[in-house]
Amino acid sequence: MLRLLILIELLRGKNTQIEIADSLKVSQQRVSYNLRKLEKEGLVKGKKLTAKGQEFLLKLHKELSNSLLERKRMEIEGVVFSGVGEGKKFLSIRNYKEGIKKKLGFSPFEGTLNIRLDEKNTKKRAFLSSLSFEYLKGFKKDGKEYGGTYLKKCFINGVEGGIIIPIKSRYGYNVLEVVSPYFLREKLKLKDGDKVRVVL
Repeated sequence: MLRLLILIELLRGKNTQIEIADSLKVSQQRVSYNLRKLEKEGLVKGKKLTAKGQEFLLKLHKELSNSLLERKRMEIEGVVFSGVGEGKKFLSIRNYKEGIKKKLGFSPFEGTLNIRLDEKNTKKRAFLSSLSFEYLKGFKKDGKEYGGTYLKKCFINGVEGGIIIPIKSRYGYNVLEVVSPYFLREKLKLKDGDKVRVVL
């Protein structure tokens, strides 16, 4: 799974081990080890995708896209865990709150629900970019720059919400953050370790 995510990062233009490790929230040693494996498989050469690597990703993308079209929707499952409170901090900022309301049609509760994904669902998370997302531009406030974020309407265990993918995130592909007009832990009676289903 990590090798697949590294290929995707290379496709996105990340061409140093530091950039890839920071983006995926893993050590440089793990990135280096997996890059060597990818080179042996002929998918990467000199930290760049080979024609074989590009063909591999294209084939995988087509297979997943066809699967999503057949199902008419995408489902991602994971377990709830406690974050460090950054969601509450950023969603209390007027620019984000108003931007999300404009893009998703609701004013978000000040906090995100953090969902940790297993390997199968991490693979789905990695290909969310194949879907159409709204983009909320970053902004500057009180001399500080705030990054943009991608948004997509969804339902969490049947409750209205939205996936939020910040450009600058502390999490890797194995974590999904969702917002909602409700305090989801209270609304759905959730605690750490509970399973949830996100449907797009």
